Amino acid sequence: MKNKNRLTPFLIISLIILIWILLAVLIFKNSEIEKVIDNEKRIKINDGLIQELYDGILDEDIKLYDSGEYTLDKLPEDYIFSKATRFMTSEDIVLGKQNFILNEDTLANAIKMGFGPDINYNLTNINKKVDTELYYEDKLLELDVKYDANKKWYYGTYTFKDKEEEDIKVYKSIVKATKDDYINLYINYIFYVTEEDNIYICNNINCTKKDKINGLSKSIFKNKYSKKIIVSYKKAGDDVFYYYKNVIDK
Repeated sequence: MKNKNRLTPFLIISLIILIWILLAVLIFKNSEIEKVIDNEKRIKINDGLIQELYDGILDEDIKLYDSGEYTLDKLPEDYIFSKATRFMTSEDIVLGKQNFILNEDTLANAIKMGFGPDINYNLTNINKKVDTELYYEDKLLELDVKYDANKKWYYGTYTFKDKEEEDIKVYKSIVKATKDDYINLYINYIFYVTEEDNIYICNNINCTKKDKINGLSKSIFKNKYSKKIIVSYKKAGDDVFYYYKNVIDK
């Protein structure tokens, strides 16, 4: 009994020290959480604005974002041109038998509609083939684009592209949305192909390796081929947001 009594003060002191350590850890953790909450606000992913922004991210966007991290002022020329055509019709472009002409101001207005008023770009040196969202006689136009500084227009030849021609498809899902200086969408995605009613998940955009799967659902993002990306939008007015940057989420 005497031995037990001698150990009691030691146990009490040890217990007090342990409690103080636990309290210190909790205080530190809470302070870290408060910092995150102060700088970043979570938004429900079923919010109307969040869904509108997410729905505006097409397969073509994900395929570009997968290739690297971009900002509003450092986007590929063909991507700027291609996305702008989403806000145009075939009536905005003059089509000849094989050639086309597109007025510089017409394209500039469409670019601002797609990327907002703050985008800085230079397409005067463009000399590329560009996929468009322009339909002519129920066929998509692909443009071989050049620029004429004297006439202030884009010109070149065109061909038709079948919408179903894309073999590599994108399956994506938004998992989180936050707000700080920008609205940030956290998106999971994979590339996949379909062959004879079978679905294969791809290891990359070129599908150099593929595995057969039973179907597409959110559980597929537990697969080793799953990728993550954060797409940020900048506010330009009341409920008006435009792409600002994307970051590959590692």
